[in-house]
Amino acid sequence: MWPKDIQGIQQKLKDLPEGGRPMFYHEVIDQGGEPIKTSEYTSLGYVAEFRYSIKLKDGIQDFGRLSGVVDYGWGMTDSAHALVFVDNHDNQRGHGGGGSLNTHKKPREYKMAVSFLLANDYGFARIMSSYYFGTNTDQGPPHNGDYSF
Repeated sequence: MWPKDIQGIQQKLKDLPEGGRPMFYHEVIDQGGEPIKTSEYTSLGYVAEFRYSIKLKDGIQDFGRLSGVVDYGWGMTDSAHALVFVDNHDNQRGHGGGGSLNTHKKPREYKMAVSFLLANDYGFARIMSSYYFGTNTDQGPPHNGDYSF
């Protein structure tokens, strides 16, 4: 959606009952070569910083490179607006440029990546809770035959 359209929707929302505005974050897939940039959406809240996941995978593979995970030379979003994560619902299944990220399928590396994510002060960290989904990458969460949990 265009930033102005999102802004119009957000402006119509009421403040939270306990005070303050809702937290907004936007999935803007900007890995460097896309025509849409995260910077177009930072005035609206946090934006998903997919490049962080890629750099984190590289840093875990070569432990000495973890200091270079936040790389503003890659055009990464400023820390005050970045929503960072190890993986998400799409890229852990190989969708959306995934397949080259840390996922729950490699527990040791995944634990290292989550630990770094939580210890590092870049961005707002989001933790993924996942499940095994086999070879069907479009499969939903585990459920009973009647689709109840």
